[in-house]
Amino acid sequence: TTKPSEWLYEAESPSKYRHELFADIMSVVIMEAPIHFQALCGRIREIYKLQRAGSRVQEIIESILTDRHYRSRFDRRGDFIWEAGQFHVEPRAPREEERPRPVEWVALEELAAAAEWLLYRVA
Repeated sequence: TTKPSEWLYEAESPSKYRHELFADIMSVVIMEAPIHFQALCGRIREIYKLQRAGSRVQEIIESILTDRHYRSRFDRRGDFIWEAGQFHVEPRAPREEERPRPVEWVALEELAAAAEWLLYRVA
């Protein structure tokens, strides 16, 4: 579902929209973690029908990730956002309608899991 872009900008300060944005970020992280910060911004941009995810949008998303009320739900490892306590990752291929992710948007742990999967299939 898409949401009005005004809601995202309202999330800059404490409001019901801030919690709404947290819930949207959390749902993306649960589905796609580890997710590169830029990819997360792109997903949120789509949800809020924005043309682009510029610096202001990125700052708002970053403020949720570091907010004292929400930060315990996420682990930040470099440029990647993980669900708190997540260590296992399954390698993912793009869906038919998706373009492949740039390799730098694939966490090292996911690349390692893909290599391990491939080695077991070949052996």
